[in-house]
Formats: sequence, structure tokens, C-alpha cells
Amino acid sequence: MNIIPYVGGKTFLLKHLLPLIPPHEIYVEVFGGGAALLLNKQPSKYEVYNDVDGELVNLFLAIRDDPERFRSMLEGIPYSREIFQRWSREFKNGNKLPEDNVERAVRFYYVISSSISGKFGQGWSFGRSGRMWRRQTMLNRPFEKIHNRLLNVTIDHLDFRKCIINWDSDETFFFLDPPYYGVKGPMYR
Repeated sequence: MNIIPYVGGKTFLLKHLLPLIPPHEIYVEVFGGGAALLLNKQPSKYEVYNDVDGELVNLFLAIRDDPERFRSMLEGIPYSREIFQRWSREFKNGNKLPEDNVERAVRFYYVISSSISGKFGQGWSFGRSGRMWRRQTMLNRPFEKIHNRLLNVTIDHLDFRKCIINWDSDETFFFLDPPYYGVKGPMYR
């Protein structure tokens, strides 16, 4: 299960990664991204999703804390290149963003889900089967399952160093998958 397509996401590596997780009490995804590993592993006693990208953090909070409103708002948006381009520009420029966190999360989700290969704001993707296919893909994510999975997860917005210091213990397993060093551009926000 996953929320969004995300550059560097681990969805296709789950069968290799999940068996490597050692016994632990506390699980921390320091560079959370799309949280593919967290969402698909067995729950731990304590779990932490962390990312320095505030929009990702806001998306996870909205789905965890207000999933019905998130889904309802998403259902009301037509799949449109114009909306995609306008909202992409607004996120890129950092202006005209909604103050309402759920509305902002819906717009972020819409843009990243409509982007080619999860590259935020890069190319409007509509798929071979047309706009309805992409819209259905967006709406058919298992939001209720994701919401339930996140209910006991601490969602943090910290620099990776602070996150590690905050959660370090003998019982902690840190999953560290940082962005590629020196890589800039549309793949990373």
C-alpha cells in the first residue's frame, strides 16, 4: 500500500527490505518520503515518520487526522491540466497556498499524483487510458487503511540530525534512505 508515487520510493523493493528489519521497539523513518516501508511493515510499539518537507508531513497529518474531509475534497476536483499547472506554480512559488491544512494537502496530493513518475510538478500525467484512469487511480488509494495504519504513528518535521538524536536508543531501528547527495532539480523539492 502507498499514498503517492515518490522519487526514490521503495514500493518495488519491499520484498527485499522487509525481511531485513531486525527486532525493535521503536521504528523511525528519518527521511520519510512516501513511507512505503512504514506503511507495509508490521506495526511496532512506537513508530515515527519524519521528513524535512513540510508538505509531505502535512499530507500524512491530513490523511491520519481528517481522512473523510481529505477524500471528500479530492472527489470534488476535476482532473485538469489547468488545475495541475496552476497548483504546481503556487507550490513552486510558495504563494497563494491555502491556509487550511487539509485543502493544502489535497492540492499537494493532486499535483504529485498527477506528475509524471512522482516528480513533483513535472509534466501532467494522464495515462494511456485517459484522464478518468488517472483520476480513478488517485481516488482508489486505500485511504481508510492508510489512515488506520497511521493512527499510532508520530509524524515529525525535523532535520534528520535532530530526529536521530530525539529517538536514539538501544531499542530503535532507524530506516535511513536520504536523498542522493548533490542531486538537485525537479526530483527533489
